[in-house]
Amino acid sequence: MDKNLDDKLFLLDISTNIFLLLDKDGLIHYANIRCSHVLSRSCLEGKYLSDFMPEKEASEFIKETGKALKNGTMDSFNLSFKSRDYIASIYPKGELVAVCLWDITDNQNLSEQLKKKTRQLDIAEKKIQEVEEQNKAKSYFLAQASHDLRQPMQALKIFISTLSEEELPERQQLLVEKINASADNLYTMLDNLLDISKIESGGMPYHPRYFNLDDLVKTLNQEFSEIARSKKIDYCYIPCHKEVFGDPLFIERIIRNLISNAFKYTKNKIVLGCCPEHNFLKIIVIDNGDGISEEEQKKIFEQFYQCQQKYECKKSGAGLGLFIVKKLTELMNTKIEVESEPGKGSCFYFSIPYKKEAP
Repeated sequence: MDKNLDDKLFLLDISTNIFLLLDKDGLIHYANIRCSHVLSRSCLEGKYLSDFMPEKEASEFIKETGKALKNGTMDSFNLSFKSRDYIASIYPKGELVAVCLWDITDNQNLSEQLKKKTRQLDIAEKKIQEVEEQNKAKSYFLAQASHDLRQPMQALKIFISTLSEEELPERQQLLVEKINASADNLYTMLDNLLDISKIESGGMPYHPRYFNLDDLVKTLNQEFSEIARSKKIDYCYIPCHKEVFGDPLFIERIIRNLISNAFKYTKNKIVLGCCPEHNFLKIIVIDNGDGISEEEQKKIFEQFYQCQQKYECKKSGAGLGLFIVKKLTELMNTKIEVESEPGKGSCFYFSIPYKKEAP
């Protein structure tokens, strides 16, 4: 053999693919080292393929190579033996045919694994979609049923208010006060749960407009002033006299929840006010409670979380108020923030656009 042929055979011998040179009867004229390794034979030249392969595979192999020799065209077919899968590429040349076997077993296994993972992901995605649909249906039901759920609570509040106006013995009056406190707590939790269901189901669309902030807060002041008087808390509102831009329903709910939260933790003072800052009006709620540690400030806007402060007797609700505040401010494209230190009270605030007075 000349040097060029030696070099070519060397390249074939170090290949990880199987190379064979056969005639139409399956007589092996050349086999590379990889072929000898797979067929477990050290010398294959001058032997027939059927001596080393199962009869079925050898017959198929010879049939395909014979067809390629007859037609004089390149061809390929799939072949399996010794628990491996191959693609056989056939190259006819005169009376002989060169065959290259590409081992595709690992690729097929990988393909099967990918198909299996894809099926699992499809199943998981369908389950997620089912859960999301169920959650949407639940939230939609709660949002639609909010009026029906609130009516009995409003009626209960009226009955309790009427009963408290009666001249009752001291023990019964105390009992009415406890019933009223429990009803307030239940009403707050119901409001919060219904608000969350509305937010999650898209039942609280954001409709911003310009409106007078003092007009909105007026009703809240009447309500919270009465509560402050009964609890002996100094509640103060500093008028803003500003036209703000936002959804009155959202802003009313945010302020209500912030003040309600302040009542749970204050010692004896709450301030609601505002402060112009660039193109925005910062709405602020301050209390003189025990304050919130830096670690707890990271958690207070989570669902169902309540600060562990020493004024436990004043706490009520399910820890949803600040979570709703966070969700509503996000829908308004703003952010609720808190500044607090243990022993120095807390300050919650958020910012909204306002109409500046003409110079």
